[in-house]
Amino acid sequence: MGEDGHMGGHSGPAGGAPELTDVAPGTQEFSIKTTEYSFAPSKIEAKPGPATFVVENKGQIIHDFTVDQLGIHFNVAAGQTVKKPYSVEAGRYEFYCSVAGHKQLGMTGTLEVS
Repeated sequence: MGEDGHMGGHSGPAGGAPELTDVAPGTQEFSIKTTEYSFAPSKIEAKPGPATFVVENKGQIIHDFTVDQLGIHFNVAAGQTVKKPYSVEAGRYEFYCSVAGHKQLGMTGTLEVS
């Protein structure tokens, strides 16, 4: 035991992966995986309001997550996970990877907010 009376050794999730920051209560969180050249899932259903998108790039090259109408756009390097908070409004939106040629190769999906 340490001087504070607690056992040491617990510093985060198993495997030593860095801990992602906590999400505010009431915020929806969506986990999306990218590869060459797809998103999983390709359809996301959400409620209007705060939403956090956690995008994990399982591919070998950079990808991004873009929803033009909602002002969402961020890059995710190969092998990395990026977590970004946004606010979503009711509607049906296309999300896609804006890296040259990726959208045309099928890297698209639908975000339905209702």
